[in-house]
Amino acid sequence: MALPLLVVFGVGYCVRGSSVRDERLGPSNTNGQWIVDNSGGVSGPLRSECVKAFAFNESRLVTRVSLLPGVVEIGDYAFRHCCNLRQVSLSPALNKMGEGAFTHCGALTTIEMPPLLRNISPSLFCGCTSLEKVNIPECTTNIGEAAFSKCYALSEIQIPSNTLHIGNRAFNQCRCLQSVVIDEGVQEIGEAAFAECVKLERVVLPSSLKFLGKYAFYGCTSLKRIEFRGELPRVEPFPGILQDTPLDLQVIVHEEAIGRDVDLDVWPQDWKANRRPMVILPPNRNR
Repeated sequence: MALPLLVVFGVGYCVRGSSVRDERLGPSNTNGQWIVDNSGGVSGPLRSECVKAFAFNESRLVTRVSLLPGVVEIGDYAFRHCCNLRQVSLSPALNKMGEGAFTHCGALTTIEMPPLLRNISPSLFCGCTSLEKVNIPECTTNIGEAAFSKCYALSEIQIPSNTLHIGNRAFNQCRCLQSVVIDEGVQEIGEAAFAECVKLERVVLPSSLKFLGKYAFYGCTSLKRIEFRGELPRVEPFPGILQDTPLDLQVIVHEEAIGRDVDLDVWPQDWKANRRPMVILPPNRNR
């Protein structure tokens, strides 16, 4: 029976592990493969700046991954469905993580994101059902579609001010998500971005927000309060933004939030159709 595998990437480093063969790790000068032999040794290049796409896709042996300084990129779906992966240490130089790189890694509980990551790719941690804690780097400008969808254990998240766009279904079905802090600077929240976050109780939307996608908070059955700090953002007709949320949900709008470019026939319909109280606050006042 094969032992668990520790994968180590970096300049002058190679894989150390157990009886695993033909695990594709990174670029080489031959066929693009590193070969791990029965003794845990490895043949192939000792310098790797990139983890190739699908390198460990569906590997049950990988339990820990360490990306040392010098590694700058992880390819698409590199660690997809690594069901026993519990610990990941990322290189501080890492600036690209491909689509679905860690999707459906169900045993992963925490991860410290690299500080240079500007784009969180689509489905990056989708289906990481045990992921409890993750940080969004300050320099991140985009959170891709379904990036954290179905992270059932995730309880809190802070979106930094440099993030402009939260993609469709980015945090969809994060069942334990209770706290969402969205800093000033965020401009777009996509379709169903926080849909079915059933423990989410309060959301404050920044004055920088310009667009709110349909079904953004659909099925947030514990939501008690949603506050708009600035002008009401643009929405699609009949957006269902608050569909299947509590009837006593308070919608807090500041007086200056009623902008000239907002279709007031759309927003009040969504509120009134569900009999939700709308509280309009005078300028510079919070509750």
